[in-house]
Amino acid sequence: MLTRHIQKSVEIVDNGQHYKYTCYGDHEDKNKFYVLPETPEYAVDGKGKPKFQFYQYRGDARDKDEGGFATFTVKLPFPNSSQKEKIKVALQEGLAAQLEARAKKTLLLVKAYRNKQETDWRALQKDLGYTDEQVQSFSAQYDESKGWDQYLQIPDLNAVKLEAIPYSDAEVSLLIGDGPDSFFEKKLNPTSPSKIGDNETVFVLSLSDKGSSFFEQALKKGSASSIAAVKYKLSFECVLPAATVDVFYNAKETREYSRTVDRNIWGQATEEKIRDEFEKNQYAGVKVILGSTEGLTDKEQKDLEKELREWGQTQLDDILSNQTGGLDLSNIGQRFKTNPDKVSEELKNTRDIKRTFSESRVVTYTVFPQMQLPTIESLVGEANLKDYFHEVDLQDEFFKKKAVKIQTNANFEKLGIHSIEVKIDYEGEPQGEFVFNKNNFAELQEVIWYLKFVDQGGQKTPIHKYKYSYQVNFIGEGKSFQSETKESDENVLTINVGDTGIVYAEITTSDINWSLVERAQVELKYEDAGIQTVETKRILTNTSSKANSFVKPIFVSRTKPIQYRTKFFMKDGKEFWYTVGDFDGKPVEWAQTLGSDIYIDDPFKETQEYTINSVLDSKIEAIIIDLSYVESGIQYIPNKTVSLSSDRRTEKWAVPTINKDRATIKYSGFIQFKNGTTRELVGEQPAVKSTITVGNIKEDVLEIEVDTEEVDFTLRFSSAKVTLGYEDTENRVSEKKIFSFKDEESETWVVDLKDRNHEEYKWQAVLTHKNTLFGDKGKIYLPGPGKDNWTEAETNPKLSLKDVIPSDEELAKQSKLLMVKISKKFIDWDEVDNIKVVIEYGKTKQTFRIDQGEGDNDPDLVFLAPLEDGDGTYNWRAEFKLDNGDKDYYPEAKSKVLSPSTDTAIVLNEYLSQKYGGELDSQG
Repeated sequence: MLTRHIQKSVEIVDNGQHYKYTCYGDHEDKNKFYVLPETPEYAVDGKGKPKFQFYQYRGDARDKDEGGFATFTVKLPFPNSSQKEKIKVALQEGLAAQLEARAKKTLLLVKAYRNKQETDWRALQKDLGYTDEQVQSFSAQYDESKGWDQYLQIPDLNAVKLEAIPYSDAEVSLLIGDGPDSFFEKKLNPTSPSKIGDNETVFVLSLSDKGSSFFEQALKKGSASSIAAVKYKLSFECVLPAATVDVFYNAKETREYSRTVDRNIWGQATEEKIRDEFEKNQYAGVKVILGSTEGLTDKEQKDLEKELREWGQTQLDDILSNQTGGLDLSNIGQRFKTNPDKVSEELKNTRDIKRTFSESRVVTYTVFPQMQLPTIESLVGEANLKDYFHEVDLQDEFFKKKAVKIQTNANFEKLGIHSIEVKIDYEGEPQGEFVFNKNNFAELQEVIWYLKFVDQGGQKTPIHKYKYSYQVNFIGEGKSFQSETKESDENVLTINVGDTGIVYAEITTSDINWSLVERAQVELKYEDAGIQTVETKRILTNTSSKANSFVKPIFVSRTKPIQYRTKFFMKDGKEFWYTVGDFDGKPVEWAQTLGSDIYIDDPFKETQEYTINSVLDSKIEAIIIDLSYVESGIQYIPNKTVSLSSDRRTEKWAVPTINKDRATIKYSGFIQFKNGTTRELVGEQPAVKSTITVGNIKEDVLEIEVDTEEVDFTLRFSSAKVTLGYEDTENRVSEKKIFSFKDEESETWVVDLKDRNHEEYKWQAVLTHKNTLFGDKGKIYLPGPGKDNWTEAETNPKLSLKDVIPSDEELAKQSKLLMVKISKKFIDWDEVDNIKVVIEYGKTKQTFRIDQGEGDNDPDLVFLAPLEDGDGTYNWRAEFKLDNGDKDYYPEAKSKVLSPSTDTAIVLNEYLSQKYGGELDSQG
C-alpha cells in the first residue's frame, strides 16, 4: 500500500520541458514508488498540437443567434520511459538523507524491542509506520556487529518500479470565475477524468455573445498564462506519515459568531480569511502535529504540514456536509450574503466534531494538482492561431430579412392628435398599414420582409431602401395632414412631432427673478406662404412658470421657424420688450427657432451696485440728483433720487442690468449752497464704472480707486502699503497719499487738478510676505526691484493689486530660492492615516507632517531654501503610515534613504498611483 512515510518531490528536464512529480513509497516494497504528476497541462494530438478548438458564431442579430463554443482537453502527464529513468536517478539521490534518518531510527527500534522496552519500541514503531510483522523481521535480521546501515533501504536503481496511483475518486474543475451570469449558456463543471494513463479530461463551454468575446481574448492572446485554470481532485488510500491531525468544530459558538458578522463583510472575505477567523476563535479548524521529521528539509516539513492541514480540512468539510446535506464552510461568506436564512438553518443542524487521525493510520487522502493554463498563442505562435480559433456566419443570403421598427415621438393628447396612419411599400409591394393612437403611440410596431437583390457586376447586392407615407388625423378637425411619399433605408422609422402638420412649441422659463418681474407676456407667430398667419400669446408668472404649450394644426409640412418675443411687466410699474436674438445678448424685435423648445431667460444678467459719493466743502448744504440707468435698445430705465449732505455723504444704488457694457448712467439735479443759492448739476458716465462722484465745485479732479480684492491676506501676506503720487510742476501741484491694507477692501483718492489734461500719476507698494525668505526679509517692493522705485505715467483710474503682485514661484526665482510645493489633493484617506515628507537641500532640511485636515481644500505645503550652485537637485522621501499601522516609503523602500529629484512639485497622489496603481499595498 502507498505510504506517506516515504515521499519525495522531484523535478526533471526532458526535451527542454520541466516536469514535477511527487513520488510516494510502498509500505512493504522499497523498490516500488507511486508517481503523482504535480502540474496539469493541455493534452496534445498525434502531431503534438494542443487539443483545443474555439468557435464563435453569429446569425441574424434580431434573433440573437450569436455566441461561442470552446472544447479542450487537459491531462496529468504520467512520465514516459525516458522520464521514468530520470525520476529513478532523482529519487535515489533525493531520498538518501530521509532513508538514512529512517534507518537510524529503525536500529533504535530493534534495540528497544530486543531489550523488551515496549513503551519505547511501540512509540518508534508508530513513528516509522511499521507493522508488528515488520518489527519482528527487522529484529530477526539484526547483526550486532553492524550499524544502522544494515537497515538502510536504498532502492535498487535497476529494480525500481514507478506505478500510477490507484485513485479511489477523481474529478476535475475548470476555474474561470463565475463572471457575469450572461457569459455562460452552459458550463460542464466539475467533470470526471479518465482515471487511466494521463487522466485526460474534456471540457466543453457553451458561451453567450459577451462570454464568447471575453474568453476568446482571454484564452487566445498573450505570451504567458490565460485566465483559465484547472484543478484536479484526486483521492487515494494511504498510510499517514508520523503525525497527528486533529479536526474540531464547535457548533454553538459557530452559530452565535455567524449571526454577529455583517453579511457584506462575509461576502467580501476570502476562503482563507474565513477559515483563519474560525480557527483563531477556536470555532472550527485543523491542528497538525508532525512526528519524526528527520531527513526532511525545512521546506519539505512545511509542505508536509500544509498537505496534512488541507487533508484535515477536507475531512472536516465532508463531515459537515454529511450532517447538513451540503454545508461548506469555505464559501459560507458568499452564501450568507445571498441567502442568510438558509445558511442559518443549515448551521442549526450541525453538531460538535472532534476527530483525531494518528500515526500510520490508513486513510483516504486527497490532493489537488492544479495549474493556470497558458494562452494558445504561447504554445503555437501567433501565426498558427487560425487553426484553433474560428468564426462562423450562420446567415445565408437566401434567408436575409429587413426588419423596420416604426415609432412616433408625438404626444397625442398634448398635440390634439387622434391617430397617425403609416404605410410602407417595398419594391412595389405594400408591407402593411400601421396605426398609432392615444393607446399605443408610445409603442414600437415592427414589419419584416425578405430582402430582394440586384445584380451588380456579377454580385448580388441587397436592396434596403423602402418608401413610406403617413396621414395625421386631428381631434375636432375635419381636415387631415397627408405627408409626401418619402424614401428611407433606416431600421428604425420615426415619425417626428415636427413632421405632423402642426406648429408646436413648449414655452418654459429659466431663472427669472420674480422679485423684480410681475409677469412675462410671450407673443408667438408662424408665417408661411399659402397658410393664414398663426398668432398667440402666453402669460408667465411665478406660479405658472412651468411649460406652456403652443399647438396649432396647419395641415402642411412646417418649413419656417416659429417667431417669438417677450414683454416684461415689472413690479415697479415699468414694462419693456426684450428678446435675445444672438449669443452676444443683443436684443431683436423677434427671435426665431426651428425647434420646439422656447426658453424665456431672465433678462437681467446681474445686479450692479453703484456708489454715489459726494465731494462737499464748507459752502455746500446738500446735493440732490436724479439718476437713470439707460441701456441701448432697452426700454426699461431704472432710476433713483438721492440727497447727499455732510450727514450722508454716500448712497448705494443696486441696479438690475442686462448688459452694462452698452449702458450709461445719467444724472441731473442741483447743488444747494448754504447762502441759499443753487447750481445745476448734469452729467453722465459709462455704466461699467461703479463709482459716481458728484458735487465738487472744482470741475477738474483725478479720482483713483485702489483695491486689494483677491489678495491672499490669510496665507501669503500680512499687510500691504500703497503710496500714490501726483506731480504737476508747471502748476506747482505735488500730492501724495498712503493707504494701508490688512484685508480685502478698497480706497479712493481724489486729487484737485489745475490742468485737466495732466492726469498721469505714479505709485509704489510694499507688501509683507508671511515667509521672510521671500524678497528683503519678507518685504516685497512693487514695481521693484528696490523700495525707491516708482511706476511712471499711470492713467488707469483703478489700481488692483492682484494684477501686479508676482506669484510665489516668481518671487522664489527673484529671491534665488529653491521652491518645492507638496500637494495632498485627491489622497484616499480611507487607506492612509498620515504622511511624513522629508526634503533636504544644501544646509536646509525640513520635515512636513501631513494628515487629512480639510482634505482637498487645504493649501499646498511649501519648502524653501537658498539656491546654491547646481541644477536645483534636492533629496526627499515620503513615509506613509497606513490605517493598519504599517509604514511604506517612497521613492525608496528603505526608511532612511532619500532620493534625488528636480521636480518643482511633489504630488503625493501621483506617487501613490505610480507605486500602487491607486491602491496601497502595505509593507510592515
